Amino acid sequence: GQHCHQLMHGAPGPHPACPTQETLSDGKEHILHFTDGERNDDFLISTTPLFQEEGGISAVVHVARNVTELKRLEKEATGQLNFLKIILDTIPNPVFFKDRAGKYTGCNKAFEDTFDVRQENILGKTLLDLIPVAVAHDYQQKDDALWDKPGVQVYESSIVNANGDKRDVAYYKATYCDGDGAPTGL
Repeated sequence: GQHCHQLMHGAPGPHPACPTQETLSDGKEHILHFTDGERNDDFLISTTPLFQEEGGISAVVHVARNVTELKRLEKEATGQLNFLKIILDTIPNPVFFKDRAGKYTGCNKAFEDTFDVRQENILGKTLLDLIPVAVAHDYQQKDDALWDKPGVQVYESSIVNANGDKRDVAYYKATYCDGDGAPTGL
């Protein structure tokens, strides 16, 4: 056998970023993301010690997984999410998202401005955390009806905005599904 640095890098000694030496010195598993500039590839490298019965390290299992395609897809997905966030924030109507438990998972800028809230202050909260119980109950019944019959729901109601003005509004709600087609949010 050849050492990894000889086989992968053609180098006489370990690569400076290689976690094998750390594993040999502390006896712990190490995981590292490494970009190989020569190969233009991204790797997820893990080193795990194997111990002798007496307790010393007998060997190190060194696994290098090429994650170049995963990193490319991650970068693409991040770009798509940023694009969708820009689109949502340019919509002049308040838009929100809730999970199956009724907890807010996001909103757009118009929602923040209309209700004088910041997205980070509503994430993970339910209607009961944010508005009076009697009002929340009415909205919850509408949400429950939509969960019972997934699809699109349209209804009219009144809201009080951040300035205290009462407004008549039309709600357009729809369920959205996970990758398996199961309704997972509104």
